Amino acid sequence: MLLSNLAFRADQFNHVGNIHAHEYHTGEEMWRQTNGEIDIFLDFAGSGGTFTGCAKTLKKYNPDIRCYLVEPYSAPFYSGKPLINPNHKIQGGDI
Repeated sequence: MLLSNLAFRADQFNHVGNIHAHEYHTGEEMWRQTNGEIDIFLDFAGSGGTFTGCAKTLKKYNPDIRCYLVEPYSAPFYSGKPLINPNHKIQGGDI
């Protein structure tokens, strides 16, 4: 059986399911496991799905939660600054 023509692309940068997975599951799990004792949520820049979904859920429970997205200083892809290290392993998460 030849399987070389089969492929699956999650397309996490454009698929709303990426956000929903973290909104309905990851964010809820974080809230439960901490008994709602979250003041700040910090995530590194990737496709944005984890950050967006989790932040949405956490702010549903506590609108005062501060949510921050960070990226490597040497690979500031989203902030549009010059890339010092274009080979940084977490530049844009997996870009």
